[in-house]
Amino acid sequence: MNRNLQQEILIQAAEAYPLAMSDESLEELRRNFGDEKLVRELKYLEESKLLHHESIIIGIDNNISFGIIKITNKGLDFIQSDGGISAILNVVTVRFESDTLTALIATRINESDLPEDDRNKLVEAVKELPSDGIKHLMTKVLDKGVENIPNLVRIISDTLNNIPS
Repeated sequence: MNRNLQQEILIQAAEAYPLAMSDESLEELRRNFGDEKLVRELKYLEESKLLHHESIIIGIDNNISFGIIKITNKGLDFIQSDGGISAILNVVTVRFESDTLTALIATRINESDLPEDDRNKLVEAVKELPSDGIKHLMTKVLDKGVENIPNLVRIISDTLNNIPS
């Protein structure tokens, strides 16, 4: 895959947006990169949904002709340094109920090597926390995790490597 050619195709198509790439731009790409490479990258960008379908047309006899080369909204977002509007629209918010967090914390406390009396007291204290208390506790836990990024990265890596497929 030729990332430079892909970028050039997308830039040319973006400059023409909402219209199709001009014949002059297409001819320039053909001269600079050659038909074989251009066809390959156009097909790849098309299959990746960065270009509209039929930027190239492959006939039954495998003859290739260039079609309308037009960038998609996904293609426009792809070449934006901030990810475009897709970055805003595709934000995922993860919420945990306080009961779930309480159970998670209690499990970790019970798995610790603290004396049983201390574990029981901590679990009981966590269970008695109101939602805001759980939220504050989790913020502190996350802060400590971020402060220990090298360890956190190792833990994340180990966890991801041990997730069954």
